[in-house]
Amino acid sequence: MKEVIRRSAMALIITMTAGIILTACGEKSPENVLVTVGDTVITLDDFQREWRRQPPQRPGTPMENVDQFIDDMIAEKLFIVEARRRKIDQGEKFKAEVEKYREQLMVETLLNKEVLQVKNPTESEIERYWSANKDQFVVPPLTRFSHILIKGEEGEEEDVVLARCQAVKGRLDDGEPFAVVAGEVSEGSSANRGGDLGFYRPSQISPEFQSAAKDLEIGVVSDPIATDYGYHIIVVTDRKPSRDKTLDESKEEIIAILLAESRKAKFDRVKARLSKSTEIKKNTDLLNRLKSEQRKAMAQARQTI
Repeated sequence: MKEVIRRSAMALIITMTAGIILTACGEKSPENVLVTVGDTVITLDDFQREWRRQPPQRPGTPMENVDQFIDDMIAEKLFIVEARRRKIDQGEKFKAEVEKYREQLMVETLLNKEVLQVKNPTESEIERYWSANKDQFVVPPLTRFSHILIKGEEGEEEDVVLARCQAVKGRLDDGEPFAVVAGEVSEGSSANRGGDLGFYRPSQISPEFQSAAKDLEIGVVSDPIATDYGYHIIVVTDRKPSRDKTLDESKEEIIAILLAESRKAKFDRVKARLSKSTEIKKNTDLLNRLKSEQRKAMAQARQTI
């Protein structure tokens, strides 16, 4: 239903902006009309155009999917017809929203034409950037964890949950394999993997895990760790030190950086050219008052932290 509403809203905007009826698209010969809704029609061309926008359908798509899609298109037309009947597109607020969208679309079209179209960097440019900025391209240290999660049941006292977790820790201290115990008692989604969580960067794990794992030797089981999700017992199973990325590993990131730099430079040039050809007047007094109020607001916000 959300998709129907979204497409209906866009249809109204396009209708207002372009001054045409959306259903005018496509051949309207009688044999090409699938459905008539009031004074509008859904043509075979309309259906095929909208259908192609959907994710690829699996072979043997049931006919009811097509029927549902047609029903959604009919619902869209019904709302468009009713919106026209109520002259919703004549309201000042609606016109202002359409104008805002029209201006946004114009800006996006101009930016795409004048700014975003840039050449891809050459191999030599990529290599030169990598050589000059190798310190930016680093694989951070990685730590691999396994964990056992013990959650509290509704109404269960925290000391009871902790006692259950400590009992599990006792089994591990007695030599039972971590993966076996995790598979039996862990309430986390990793239980079917023996508690394995895979590799994590320091920034990807909770502060509680970081603190517990910092000095934990590989294979040593931690004491219970309290988090918002319950009590955890963790074991570090592997560590990989930080290392520099190779050129191949860095290439996609470098291309994105160089494209962004090219577009920023092009944007600045276009903006400067337009600024020279268009008069710009600033209300200095009002701007200064605005900046003063912003500084006060920021100072008050800092005092409350």
